[in-house]
Amino acid sequence: MHFNKIDELERIHKNHDIMPIFKCGYPVVSLIGVKEALTPNKNTISKILVDDYDYIFNIEMQYIQNEDLCNRGKYICIVGVKI
Repeated sequence: MHFNKIDELERIHKNHDIMPIFKCGYPVVSLIGVKEALTPNKNTISKILVDDYDYIFNIEMQYIQNEDLCNRGKYICIVGVKI
């Protein structure tokens, strides 16, 4: 399995004459890792995410386009235009 980083995806775009116009990674703040998911506290973590969804979602939206955080996201997206 290979995980691309944002700079690798940019390089692929540039090799095909595509100029990136939007980059993001999601989620970058609220991502629960495997270690946290396997702890006895996973029900507490799940409850926080459910109960405070709007709050957490708004925080994610504040940071989603921060290019320094893109690689932290579980999903990375680049949208580009052909030059």
